[in-house]
Amino acid sequence: LSAGLVRITLLIADGESPKVREAFRVPHAWRVMATTTMISVSSLIGIILCYLPGLVVGTFCGFAIVYVVDQQQRPVQAIRSSISLVKANFAHTLLVMVLSGAVAVAGAFVCLVGLLVSVPVALLVHTYAYRFFSGGTIAP
Repeated sequence: LSAGLVRITLLIADGESPKVREAFRVPHAWRVMATTTMISVSSLIGIILCYLPGLVVGTFCGFAIVYVVDQQQRPVQAIRSSISLVKANFAHTLLVMVLSGAVAVAGAFVCLVGLLVSVPVALLVHTYAYRFFSGGTIAP
């Protein structure tokens, strides 16, 4: 479902007006699942070791699912692309992730109903950052 939401935000960034059914059309869903599993296991190991390595893994792999959905990359290739993109734009990526997280937390404080607005907004900001950092197209 999250990959479908990423697909919808990518369509919005392309200037299209997506339909709800687009959230259920994710090409190469197995790649999304494999990428998510690899990142989750790596993050869990990092969190168990000392917490900070888990945050580093999560930060540097933050755009991997977007690469899988947008460019149909394989899991390892998407993780490498995400790491390269974050390395090149570390300060800006960190700022985007902190602000997106703050927006999502603010939505949670409004009796969880605010999450219906704050999570899609945070996801749109994340997708915009991906397109901006990678030099992709962004509709006006």
